[in-house]
Amino acid sequence: HEISLKEYCEHKEAGCSWTGELGKLDDHLAKVCPYVDVKCQYARCHSVAKRKDISLHDASCGFRPFRCHWCQLYDSWYDDVIKTHWPLCPQYPVPCEQCLVKVERQRLPHHVEEDCPLTMVDCEFSYAGCKA
Repeated sequence: HEISLKEYCEHKEAGCSWTGELGKLDDHLAKVCPYVDVKCQYARCHSVAKRKDISLHDASCGFRPFRCHWCQLYDSWYDDVIKTHWPLCPQYPVPCEQCLVKVERQRLPHHVEEDCPLTMVDCEFSYAGCKA
């Protein structure tokens, strides 16, 4: 009979239930232990979380790859797109100051001049002195 010595994960008190053969702990810690601190997968990010929680961080990381979904042209990381690009993106929807309808930034002047129902326009008889 072979004697098989077992050991517990060093993160047992944190909640890891792993037990394994002596010498297998390093492999467990390196690959699967949910309680090991791991770095975010995105190079610019320096966040660290438990392996069991890192996917939540990765899904909302400000450094995750992101393309502007308004113009489909600007590729960067999430925080850069929303903080740097969106304030300038010609296709980003902005509210008309008159009627509050959202219009692509590049179309706003046309909307105000031609389409906005609340834009004040001169009476068609203003040439004759009408002030209405």
